[in-house]
Amino acid sequence: MFVLPVKMRWLAWFMGALLCFEAFTGGWPGFFQVLFGTGNYLIFFVPAGIQAWRMQQISHAGKKVFREAQRDADRAWTDAHANASIRVASNDNTAGGAIKALEKNGLAGKVLVSGQDADLEAVRRIVQGTQTMTCYKPLSPLAREAASEAVHLAKGEKVEGTSTIDNGMKQVQAVLWNPVVIHKDTIGTLISDRFHTREQIYATGTGDATRAANPRKDD
Repeated sequence: MFVLPVKMRWLAWFMGALLCFEAFTGGWPGFFQVLFGTGNYLIFFVPAGIQAWRMQQISHAGKKVFREAQRDADRAWTDAHANASIRVASNDNTAGGAIKALEKNGLAGKVLVSGQDADLEAVRRIVQGTQTMTCYKPLSPLAREAASEAVHLAKGEKVEGTSTIDNGMKQVQAVLWNPVVIHKDTIGTLISDRFHTREQIYATGTGDATRAANPRKDD
């Protein structure tokens, strides 16, 4: 068996150049030959490629938020001369960045840090003791309520919310749900709701934090 020592990416670029050359120099017959020959690939793989690109952009945006939170937290600890006692973060990703800064300053677990969204990594940090709490918004009731309101809107019916929110232009009807506070003693709620599994949550938990969250009968 003979294997060409060429990266597939380079080979793909080469084949793409050949197809473009044939399409532009072969007249209409060459153009349609290339079009019909590659059309099935375009139909099936271009949407997937676009979706992958979007997911990559979302990932980059999340990492940027994380880095900015870490930088802001670093500056805050410096300005406060390490006397800060609490950090309220708008989401768990931001909380993670703040905790990284705390770890660098030897303060992880000594400063209260809250987040939001009940991300898996945040729940693991709660087990480990570096994050104090997060806010969990159960998906099932939110999805049912959103679907119900969407049906009412599709039928042209008036939607009445439980409250109103000022969006800067007018008062908008809103259905507000109370989030569930998740800390070490309420992590079981996420497991019973199947939001995260026990195996996922305690996969990286080690030492006393894991034993405290999973007490055995013989301890």
